[in-house]
Amino acid sequence: MHTLEELLALANAGQLNSADLYNRLVVDPDLTSDDLSKAAQCVDWYVRYLVAQHPNVSVQTVIWLSQDPLASVRMSAVATERVPPTVLMELLNDEDDGVRQGVAGHPNTPTEGLSVLAKDIDPDVRWCVAGNTSTLLEDLIVLAEDISSDAQNAVAENPSTPPAMKLWLTSDYKHSMTLREFLKQTQTEVQ
Repeated sequence: MHTLEELLALANAGQLNSADLYNRLVVDPDLTSDDLSKAAQCVDWYVRYLVAQHPNVSVQTVIWLSQDPLASVRMSAVATERVPPTVLMELLNDEDDGVRQGVAGHPNTPTEGLSVLAKDIDPDVRWCVAGNTSTLLEDLIVLAEDISSDAQNAVAENPSTPPAMKLWLTSDYKHSMTLREFLKQTQTEVQ
């Protein structure tokens, strides 16, 4: 088996053995955060992508990878538990829809960031916000009436959605009155 340094040299030379690299970067629990920090410097995007997924990756390396020029690497960084809320906020306006989707679905995204993404032009980003249990009630109300049926369905399936909203979303009421009218009629307070 190759050492990490040998694998990185092969990757940088374009002579990568994917199986060895996968086993080393994903399966090997003995890699240190210093090893992973070195691997994050690799020219091969797949190496950087895998580094972000490793359980021993440091927060500093995740932050660095979240600024990668390649969207796939940024998405990998956003998908980790270690990504700080400040980085998630910085990526709210990322040019790539997939990165914004990752931010929208991340449990550590601050609610003010979710409120911004609830108005995103991409329907899949709004769908991710609608399914996030941290989304504010006011944003869930807006997303319940979204043009995207996927966003509406995600609101209906979100455990944070109040029962009255779920009833409106799954009934014929939504064809005869707005959600706010229905909530007022059922005397549910919206704060």
